[in-house]
Amino acid sequence: MAPVFVPPLIAQGQPTESFSNQPAPAYGQPVPSQYPYGVPPITTPPGVTTWGVNGPQVFRQGYSLWDDAGWLPRVQTSLPGDIRFGVFEANLGLNHTVPTGFGPWMFSLQHEFGYRNWEFAPVRDIDLFRFGWDARLEMPLNSGLNWGGLPFAVTLAMNPSINTDLQQSLGRNAVNINGRGVVYIQTDPRLMFALGAGFWDRVHDRVIPYAGIVWLPDDRWEFRMMFPESRISLYLGNHWGLENTWLYVSGQYHVESYEVASPTGRDQIQMEDWRVMAGLRNSSPYVSGFIEAGWVFGRNIELRSGPSFDPASGFIGIRFKKL
Repeated sequence: MAPVFVPPLIAQGQPTESFSNQPAPAYGQPVPSQYPYGVPPITTPPGVTTWGVNGPQVFRQGYSLWDDAGWLPRVQTSLPGDIRFGVFEANLGLNHTVPTGFGPWMFSLQHEFGYRNWEFAPVRDIDLFRFGWDARLEMPLNSGLNWGGLPFAVTLAMNPSINTDLQQSLGRNAVNINGRGVVYIQTDPRLMFALGAGFWDRVHDRVIPYAGIVWLPDDRWEFRMMFPESRISLYLGNHWGLENTWLYVSGQYHVESYEVASPTGRDQIQMEDWRVMAGLRNSSPYVSGFIEAGWVFGRNIELRSGPSFDPASGFIGIRFKKL
């Protein structure tokens, strides 16, 4: 899955970049950091529900581990011969965040591993692997700095990766070098604007906007209308001892590519699609997770040497657990 960007002042202690969905940012001044996430955890006895967002939460320093998995059942393709296309995907990441010692700037390095099984039934399966490193230099929203009287945040990042089927020695097309830069401006405690751009190194290189707005109309709703991923979230509260439960709907533009073996040597294959998901997520100071399902459409698979073909739209299910 394509990386998902989250503003520097984050909520629920999730990593700021991953192959998977991330929780929404929170705004305002952080409380003293005497708890792992800057705020005391909310606890409720079984069967009791409370309402309201669990306050602003700052960077989670140190190490954090996350993993996710997804399944896209086989669907018909535009290829001749009744060939059907299905996907199983799994991802693993280890993130480390530390202060830089230069003002409010924070540095994060995330080691990423991804596995894909692309099934072209009944012809063949392809096993694909991604080894990535996401390096981020970030100034949080609560740094005390402002622009024209408005607090702002900055993220600058590079995300190189090796993407291959491990069948032959690596070539240039196995290396994807991605980058992004985003500025966030908070015009109101409930409204933030983002403006930036990213570069995706694929079969067809892309310069994409990282832009949009985040609007918090009250303490239960969040509208994060962004590109390449948007999300609308409803805070459900704390249920049966589970803290910070959210219901959400998200949309994402997604592109990934790999260098693969071909009859003529090495080639590069790319998959592009759009995804709409609905799910539930929950978080605590120690374990966070979600379960979601949705629909993938506008799908296209293309080889650098040509040609391309289109798998049909279909179901996608993803589960996530963060340790």
